[in-house]
Amino acid sequence: MAPKKPQPSPKKPPAYRRRSGYDQAIVTLTDSATGKRRDYWLGEYGSPQSRELYYRLLADYESLGRRLPDKPDAAPGGRPAVHPDVQTVNNLVRDYWRRVARDFLPKRHNAIKSTIRLLRRMDGNTPLNDYGPRRLRLLREAMIAGDAAASPPRRPWSRTTVNDRVRIVVAMFRWGASQEMLPAAAAAALATVEPLRRGRTRAAEGRRVPPVPEEMLRATLPHLATPVRAMVEIQLLTGARPGEIVGLRAGDLTREPRSGLLVARLREHKTAHLEKSRAVYFGPDAERVVRPFLAERSPGEPLFSAAEAEAERRERMSERRRTPLSCGNRPGTNRRAEPARA
Repeated sequence: MAPKKPQPSPKKPPAYRRRSGYDQAIVTLTDSATGKRRDYWLGEYGSPQSRELYYRLLADYESLGRRLPDKPDAAPGGRPAVHPDVQTVNNLVRDYWRRVARDFLPKRHNAIKSTIRLLRRMDGNTPLNDYGPRRLRLLREAMIAGDAAASPPRRPWSRTTVNDRVRIVVAMFRWGASQEMLPAAAAAALATVEPLRRGRTRAAEGRRVPPVPEEMLRATLPHLATPVRAMVEIQLLTGARPGEIVGLRAGDLTREPRSGLLVARLREHKTAHLEKSRAVYFGPDAERVVRPFLAERSPGEPLFSAAEAEAERRERMSERRRTPLSCGNRPGTNRRAEPARA
């Protein structure tokens, strides 16, 4: 196998710095074609407005292929402070996170959180009425470019990820319009930003994750704890999602009169919020795998116990133990009566 080529390290963005002899922030950009350098005044050094202007300017710079952009949309002295009664992007994302984001699954939480973090960084103090399609496109350019200077560094997002995060921003502003935080027309204008198309953007394509080769999976099964092995086999036989298998309870499985098959009518699943039903059918092989667990569970109990899987794993580790029992820890000797975590 040929060695992998080392990936080039991402370029660090031009620095945000204080202008010597002034209490003003400045950034110097270099035109990639002509080599010409230009200073851009950002406003009061260290102020949130100057930071936001800096990130928007960098996004514009990257979107132009590192050509010099026009002067940013703020005076050199910085914009005046926003009146306390004016709703800003910070107000919107705070309310959206508290009232709406909690209803999403944890995986979606992370996507919303990373989007909000970048949006606040670039436009947190922007009045909602001033946030339009151009600002959204600049935010999208920041998503595409990444940020090598961030801590930790933020890698460029793929085309499909960028499109998804833009949809999150549009949905957030649409919700804000429903709460009368901004005019409905302002929220609708953001939806006019077209998604990135394959082959027509500098955003990278995401890497497709193929399934694990079946021979590798079969070789792994004997090393798994009994509940985990059963869950993997049922997923293979039924095509159910991992989260659906984990959440199964004994009472969820009933026998369908017409077909005679076991069927699980799921109450919680990926499309439950769209009021769609979801059923997982168990054929003879899948029923054979699940039958021992059904015999040991009451209807309300989880079908597959994480505690049993962990106990079996520890038992196997104890069987492979090489340290004499007279040395080191022995099973049960380091348990607490009231552990902080069960």
